[in-house]
Amino acid sequence: LYLMSNGYIADDFIYENASSGDPAQLLMLKENFRQTGEYENEDICHLYFQRSKTKCERNRLKKAGRYMLDGISGYGTKPFRMLLVILAVIVLFGTLYYCAPFLSFHGASTWLEHIYASGITFFAVGYGDLFPLNTITKMVSLAETFLGVTSTSYFLVLLSRKVIR
Repeated sequence: LYLMSNGYIADDFIYENASSGDPAQLLMLKENFRQTGEYENEDICHLYFQRSKTKCERNRLKKAGRYMLDGISGYGTKPFRMLLVILAVIVLFGTLYYCAPFLSFHGASTWLEHIYASGITFFAVGYGDLFPLNTITKMVSLAETFLGVTSTSYFLVLLSRKVIR
């Protein structure tokens, strides 16, 4: 992972510093990699640094949030993982709309139509061909839209961070 002065790649170099438990050293490595343009190595150091911060976190709610952020996007280093989460959430909501009898959309009867309803709701498109029929469906759709707007924004930030470098 780290290109040594002799031209060899030392996979263990970053891992050794990560396992030493010294967040300050990881932060210094991360900054050195950023300054030299080694962005993949910077991301790896950032990931290990954030994981070391999570281990030290005492507040259980914050710690759970940090674990969730690690799982969803690798603390902002893995945009493809976030894209997979977005697709999974759309399928999950679509399946929920299809299976739950109290959640109903006008114009949707098949599982695929409910996935479509979930997708246009998630991305806040709202073509008007499908719409919620009752209050509970409207509230769930509102929650899905909020989740969709925030998730899509986060994904675009992660992606642009990778592309701009």
